[in-house]
Amino acid sequence: MALNASRVRYEFADLLSRVGYRKERLLIKRHGKPVAALVPVEDLTLLEKLEDRLDLDAAREALKEPGAIPWKQLKASLFFSGSTGFRVGAGAGGRGCPSRVNPDEP
Repeated sequence: MALNASRVRYEFADLLSRVGYRKERLLIKRHGKPVAALVPVEDLTLLEKLEDRLDLDAAREALKEPGAIPWKQLKASLFFSGSTGFRVGAGAGGRGCPSRVNPDEP
C-alpha cells in the first residue's frame, strides 16, 4: 500500500500497528515519489541477512583475485605499521583512533 507522507504523519500510530501486527508493508511517498517504507521487523531482518550474504559472496570472490591480501596480513598491517609509527585502536580510549607509538616497539 502506498501512502502520502502527510497521511503517514497523521496516522503514524495506526500504521505502525498495521505493520507490526498485520505484517503489512507500506510505501511512503512525498510529492508522488517513493521515499521510504515501513516494513515488519522480520522483513528487515531478512533483508539484512541477504545483504550480508551478498557481501560475503563478493568478499570471497575478491579474495580469489590475483594480488588479494589475506585478512590476517591486512589486519596486522592496519593495527601496527612500523613505517608510520601509528597504532590503530590503542589511542583515544581504544575507540579505533590512531595514536603515536615508538616504531621500534612490537
